[in-house]
Amino acid sequence: MKTTNLKPLLASLVAILTSVSLSAHNVEIDGIYYNLNSETKEAIVTYKGYSYTSYDGEYSLSVAIPASITSGDITYKVTSIGYYAFYGCSGLTSLTIPESVTSIGDHAFYGCSGLTSLTIPESVTSIGNYAFSGCTGSLILNCDIPDGKYHSFGASGEYVSVLSDSKFTSVTVNGKSIGDYAFYYCSTIETVKIGENVTRIGSFAFYGCTGLTSIIISEGVTSIGGYAFSSCKGLTTLTIPESVTSIGSWAFSGCKGLTKAEFASIEHLCSIKFGDESANPLSYAKHLFVGGVEITEAVIPESVTSIGDYAFYGCSGLTSLTIPESVTSIGRYAFSGCSGLTSIIISEGVTSIGGYAFRRCTGLTSITIPEGVTSIGGYAFKNCI
Repeated sequence: MKTTNLKPLLASLVAILTSVSLSAHNVEIDGIYYNLNSETKEAIVTYKGYSYTSYDGEYSLSVAIPASITSGDITYKVTSIGYYAFYGCSGLTSLTIPESVTSIGDHAFYGCSGLTSLTIPESVTSIGNYAFSGCTGSLILNCDIPDGKYHSFGASGEYVSVLSDSKFTSVTVNGKSIGDYAFYYCSTIETVKIGENVTRIGSFAFYGCTGLTSIIISEGVTSIGGYAFSSCKGLTTLTIPESVTSIGSWAFSGCKGLTKAEFASIEHLCSIKFGDESANPLSYAKHLFVGGVEITEAVIPESVTSIGDYAFYGCSGLTSLTIPESVTSIGRYAFSGCSGLTSIIISEGVTSIGGYAFRRCTGLTSITIPEGVTSIGGYAFKNCI
């Protein structure tokens, strides 16, 4: 039986693999390293090789990535910033990313502590894990923000957000969507501006952002997901734009610092679909504002036909309430916890009062139920002592 000595073959294979692993880039052009794909004619910004560090971290560095490069006689479109591309480049102070780039890889800007201002173009559709870990200052995201990614570690797991381990203090979002878990536990963020192009704020989007003290939600946002701002205990004031039609369960749970919640109008407040009591910021803020003025004597407009579930939940700053004949139904928990209410006028026209509607309205001493009411839900006046 003939035998073959595999040692030389294995040694050659190891040498080839080592050579490949140490040669992270195909070409260097104007100080930027790229991997090239001659079939697709696409280029990926990458690291130099031998280690993940491409550029001298201790030196001040300004980089403008071009939309295309030419190598040999082929022009390549720059479509991606690869994983670890600028890893550890603490001296990187300025970076320009072209619209040709569609993806940013894992750890791409890991440790770029000198990069205090960064703008991500609208073209980007994918952002990797820990892409901005250690980055400080302000971030402008003109693209849609992808969902966070779940990673399992043994019996437990965690969500890794777009900004996991980043140190940004200011974030501006101009894309159309903020994904689930997008800024999960990004505790260093202090200010957030959500632009008018954004229509959706995902579930858990800003969960645990304990440093968040100021947020601007522009007109355009129609939905705020469950737990979106849960545990943002640094928030003191909040304005919900008129475009918002639904807010998911527990969206503001744990926002104990809220003292002021502003809505576009009382009509708007009555129409929002709240997932539960903690979906309504009034449950913590206690004080309702419209147009910068606190509403203590609420008169429901004639244009309103129904008062939604949880509409005024916990609004203890409310002292009197007038419900016109146009209103036919009062939703579940609609005025629950409005302990400051001492006067309520319910006009003829109301036919149903939802469960727990006036629960814990401890300031009420009398109420008149109009003749048209045919149903009153369970515990509608519970604890009206």
